[in-house]
Amino acid sequence: PWCYHSTDDKNPCSDIVWSAPDPGFTQEYYDIMYANYLANLNIQGSGAVVAAPDEETPGGSYYYHWMRDAGLSIKAWLDINDNDYDKVKTELEAYADWVAKVQHKADPNDIDVRIE
Repeated sequence: PWCYHSTDDKNPCSDIVWSAPDPGFTQEYYDIMYANYLANLNIQGSGAVVAAPDEETPGGSYYYHWMRDAGLSIKAWLDINDNDYDKVKTELEAYADWVAKVQHKADPNDIDVRIE
């Protein structure tokens, strides 16, 4: 976590509570968040991870796959599933296939998207 304290402070993060007696959410709320997270992975079986899985997001469509954010999303998916490959196999393999496919496509604007 980021601590917003002076760099002169010898232990700037000493006031952070690192443990809690419960997860902080009800199981019902956790299940909703889990389902919503999953809805952003492997869109329409493509392997893509999108910022918003709809094309009618207020303020304009946000139906895009961002490579860095997708990688972080897949890592988080692994983490919340206890790195259990069998639980994440479908999304993980679809994502790996998507990355392999798009990294070899030529950009119509002649821009190397791997350096975005």
